[in-house]
Order: sequence, then C-alpha cells, then structure tokens
Amino acid sequence: MKYKKKAIIWLTEAKDLLDGKPIGGIAVQMYFWAQTFAEHGWEVYSFSENAKQRVVKEGITFLPKRNVQRINLLLEWWNALKIIATIRPDLIIYRGANRALYPLAKVARLFGRKLVLFGASDVNFEPGKELVGSEVNRKMYHRAIKHIPFFVVQNQHQHDTLLQNYGKESLVRFNIWGEVRQKPEETVPHSDAVWVANFRTLKRAEWVLDAAEKLSGYQFVLAGGPSGDGKYYEEMRNRSEALDNLDFLGSRSFFYTCELVARSRVLLCTSTFEGFPNTFLQAWVHGLPVISTVDPSGIISRYHLGEVVNTEEELAAALKRILDDKDYYEQLRQNVNAFFKENHSSEAGYNSIIQYVYGQD
Repeated sequence: MKYKKKAIIWLTEAKDLLDGKPIGGIAVQMYFWAQTFAEHGWEVYSFSENAKQRVVKEGITFLPKRNVQRINLLLEWWNALKIIATIRPDLIIYRGANRALYPLAKVARLFGRKLVLFGASDVNFEPGKELVGSEVNRKMYHRAIKHIPFFVVQNQHQHDTLLQNYGKESLVRFNIWGEVRQKPEETVPHSDAVWVANFRTLKRAEWVLDAAEKLSGYQFVLAGGPSGDGKYYEEMRNRSEALDNLDFLGSRSFFYTCELVARSRVLLCTSTFEGFPNTFLQAWVHGLPVISTVDPSGIISRYHLGEVVNTEEELAAALKRILDDKDYYEQLRQNVNAFFKENHSSEAGYNSIIQYVYGQD
C-alpha cells in the first residue's frame, strides 16, 4: 500500500467553522489549507476543543485537544510531544504568533518534522509589537522563530521585517481561497457596502457608521462579534440603531458572511493594520472591488482592485465614486476577477508550498 503523507494543521477552530460557529480569520485560511492538502491525497489532521473523540469531516481528521494556553506551559510541551510522536507528520503548519509555538518548534526539530510558520498580522515579526500577551510569552515566541526552518508570509512587509529582525528568509504567498461548501439557512440581506470583522478599536468600524450618516442613499451592513472589547462593540451597535440605512448583524458564521459579501457591491476595510484580510478574498471571488485603508504589498493600487484611502472623507468619496460610475465599477470588477484567478487559487498555493518546502531536499 502506498504511503500517504501526513500533515497537521495546528489549530483548534477549523471544526468550529464547519459547525457554523463564529471563528477568526486564521481559522478560515487554515481550513482552506487543510482542504487543499486533503484534496491532494494527504492524510490531514487538525484539532477540536469540542470533540471527545476523533471526528472526520471533509477529509480532515479532527483530534480532541484542550486549549492549554492559559493553563500550564508543561501541558503545551506534553501536547506537542504526544501528538507528534503519535502521528509522525511529514509536515506541520502553524499560523500566527503564540507562546505555544516554542515547544512545538523544539519538538518538531527533535523528531525531524518539517514545520512551516505562516505569518498572520503585519506585526508578527516586529519584536515588541506582537499580539501575544505578556513579555514572557513574547520571548518564547521570539525563541520559537529561531528554531523554525520554513516561513510563508502574506506580503512584502512581513518578508522584510522577518528578514531584518530575525535573519530568516521566507516565501511570499498570497492567501488562498477554496470551495465554500455550505450555504446559510438564514435570510441574508443585500447591500451596497459591507464590512466584516471582529469589533476591535483598531478595526475602526466608526468610519463605516460615519459614511452611512453621510451617504443616506446607500445601504450598509456591518457583521462581526466583540473581540475582547465588549464596550466598543456595544457602542457601535447603539450608534447603528439610529441609522435606517445600516444593518448591524453582530456575530455570524463564516458561511453566512460569505453569502453576505456575495450579496453586496463593495467591501469596506477600515483597519489600522492587517496582514492579508480573508474578507478581501470573500469579496474578490465574487468580483467585488474593495475600499481599504490597508493595501497588502500594494496590490489594490497596482492592479486597480478598488481604492486605497487614508481618511473617513476619502472613504465616503471613494464609495460614492465607485457606485455612481457604472463603467468604472465594471472595470474594477474585471480587474478583480482576473487578479483573483491568477493569484489566489488553492492549486497554485499548494504547488508553491510544496516546491518551497520539498524542493530544497
């Protein structure tokens, strides 16, 4: 019998996505990578905090695993040792910044397993700015990077900061988008402009509310749940109640937001910083232009995929310009469709990762 290579997608939220529960952007991308490796004949594993025994969904084997981040560092070491010794994966994929990456990197190196770290936020490789909690956690994350042989980053900024601060080379690879296989049961509204994110102050949802106040002739939608800042979430929800042209939908499943974006005309991104937002791909798979305060590797400007703005006034003006000019809007849609097909398919992403990791053997 031919040996099937094994890959571990090291996170606990992908099953939550399949179960229709609200999840973060990292889980979305990791789910698509798990889906892609499974489609290419790999034996794919991931984890679930909610499963009491192994569960197989969409070709992915989900193993029960407690989230021990807040419990005990020794348990993080034990988890890494037990899982890697049992499964003996050929490849481990981890995404984002976390102290648990340190024991994982050390154990993977001990067993001779290939570990790839995917960059998430643009601050992941800027020492002192990582969103990892305490200074102790930050130092453990720094040490982990020294033991990791392969890095995949989302844009040139991540590549440059990783090289400058850690002396590590990386593969610049745009996020992928696979097949969305579920449809929401709920009714999903149509809109002119949609904003999807977790409600944190750095996401600046108030920009969208201000735009809705100025542009009463357009329909806006905001979707997302609180993320450690319930006060900000409540403030935005209360403000939304006074706007007849804005629907505040709160926390929604991944599959719901995919349909929500598909039923809009323009995607809005108002973040202070991002890596490469999954919402861009949710929009681009349907040909939607984006109006954004961030521009990963300059691609929005370079390939004319929408407009990049720096102020609330520019946001409102760009939205009106795009939606009022049918010819301009259709040209942006054509640009988006061509760019997405060439750069974000799961097949192209898989081939580039395999060449990067195994082409060096």
